Amino acid sequence: MGFTLDSKAFMAAMKESKPFLELLALQDVRGRAQRIAETAKSLAPVGTPEEGDRHPGAMRDDIGLKGEGIDSKGPYVDVGTTEPYGLHMEFGTQHNAPHPFMRPAIAAEAGRSEMSTRINLAPRARQPKK
Repeated sequence: MGFTLDSKAFMAAMKESKPFLELLALQDVRGRAQRIAETAKSLAPVGTPEEGDRHPGAMRDDIGLKGEGIDSKGPYVDVGTTEPYGLHMEFGTQHNAPHPFMRPAIAAEAGRSEMSTRINLAPRARQPKK
């Protein structure tokens, strides 16, 4: 008993399936990014007015999904905060110690699955998919 595969037909079917599979993958990546955002919110430092923080909790409250799509590399989700001092809190400065909240959240989610995901720390402009 033999087996024959029409490679042209197979490749044509795979090409037709790609948009559907990318949308399924985007849903998975979106769910992972949402869990990262929730964990990051729970870890984010929150200042007090006594410490000079004029908007306590603003950075924590801003953490979330900032963009998503499908580009030439596949599905992606941008997760984080748009507060300008978020990077200073995450990595520290020459005057202030780091208070990581995004990296531990990503590490916690990465430990949940071996599946690779494309979740970006900082929202950025993207080229539309061609």
